[in-house]
This record gives sequence, structure tokens and C-alpha cells, in this order.
Amino acid sequence: MKQIIYLNIILLLLSCNTNKIENTMNKNSPEYKAFMTQENRFEINACELKYNGKPFKLGMTIKEMENVFGKNGKKHKTLIEWNKGVTVVTWFNEDNLITEMRLIYSEDDLLINLYGNFIDSKLSFDDFLKKSSKLSFDDFFIHDDGYRLYNKECNLLLDFQSPVMYNRIGGGHLSVRGDWKLDETYPIEAISISYINKLTITICQDQ
Repeated sequence: MKQIIYLNIILLLLSCNTNKIENTMNKNSPEYKAFMTQENRFEINACELKYNGKPFKLGMTIKEMENVFGKNGKKHKTLIEWNKGVTVVTWFNEDNLITEMRLIYSEDDLLINLYGNFIDSKLSFDDFLKKSSKLSFDDFFIHDDGYRLYNKECNLLLDFQSPVMYNRIGGGHLSVRGDWKLDETYPIEAISISYINKLTITICQDQ
């Protein structure tokens, strides 16, 4: 267990150099118009999170979250699940405060507004970056399961689930794993939203 905790802290520290990213939304684009006609609209813009224009954030109570997402969520021991075009899984603690959120695509054509760029379940991670004028691979910490973006403004972590491939050096039994293969990436399957712990916040702010 201690090894897992230490590994998570190391991964977070490696994300500390991420700069502030600004919204690049083009309100005249066909994607924006399609997004605005959706029944369920999710927006992630730096520190601002919205569902159908209503702001929400981690740290809200279950009741406050229900005022945004409705009271029809399926409640389990430590999480609540809503189906809003994406499966929204929120974890809560003993004080009924929301501690983490995960957005998992459940409709192929649903668009999520991320920093003014629109992503769906078919969009590969490198194609998403090609559409963005503000984000590049250098802004992310890359690990086997995807890409991590840290926003210093509010200590917010976004984890993009999109398995990463490696280049292979050599062949057969003599092949070894090389660098990340960033010109061929998988679609974004889910986005996890969380805050980093106080220890890591202090270290990041000191850098």
C-alpha cells in the first residue's frame, strides 16, 4: 500500500510543471452549435466545471450535487452514478462530500467541451491535441493508462483514459520497449477529475 501511495505522489510531482491553459472556444464552429443542442452538456474550462450551464465542483455535498445532476442517481456505498450521456461516477466521503468524479462515455456522438475544444468517444488523443491551439503532449504527464493534466490555479488534476502504446526496438524475443508512440493514440474513453493532496500542493507551489 505504501508503495502505491509513494508512486502516486511521484506521478503527481512530475505533473507540477504544467502551465495554465486558457479556453480556446470558437462559438462559430459547427461543433459548438452541435454541442449547444445537446440535452446534456459538460464543460471543463480550467477550474470551472459546468453541467448544462450549472457550475459544480469537487467538495460539494451530495445534496448540492443533486441540485445540478438531479436526484435520480444510483447510490452505492461510497459512490453515486448518474447517466447523462456520459456515465458520471462521483465518490464521496463520510461527510457526504464529493471527492472525485469520473466521466465515462455512454453515447458515441456526445461532445464534451474541454478548454474550448470538443471531444467525443471516437476522437483519438493526438487528434484532440491537433485541434487545440493551447495544448500539446508537453503539457501532460504520460503513463500507461493515459495522460494527466495538472492545473496550478486550483490544484485540479484531469486524467484522460486513453491507453498509450510504445515504440519497440529490435524484434522477436530481443525487442525492448522504447519511447511512447504518440503519433498513434487511442480514443479518450473517460476523464477523471480530482484534487491533489496537501503535501503535493505544497511541493508544487514551492517550485
